[in-house]
Amino acid sequence: MAIKIADFFCMVKVFFLLCLFFSASVQAETSWEKQSSDHLAQLLKSNPEYLLELNEPELIFFYRERKYKPLWLDAKGRLNRAYDLLYVIIHAEDEGLEPSDYYLGEIKKYW
Repeated sequence: MAIKIADFFCMVKVFFLLCLFFSASVQAETSWEKQSSDHLAQLLKSNPEYLLELNEPELIFFYRERKYKPLWLDAKGRLNRAYDLLYVIIHAEDEGLEPSDYYLGEIKKYW
């Protein structure tokens, strides 16, 4: 069963349109990652006290190693791991821990 030339060119056009669409999506996300990484790096370097206790050397090292890429969200919003962490903190009492030790009030305020 031979493919007609018109059908072939139609498929090629669709392929290139899909490539263009996905490359634009990747570029937009990459741009968002760069902007958010730059913003986080600026905050951590210039005024870490502003961000609760983010002047901890381990935390600054952690984000520096990640090139200041946000851990809890991406261009589409919060990642599942953010919801998982919130759940664990809310239920910290089940493990004999105090949720307020993990800034639960502040997290909920900005959630």
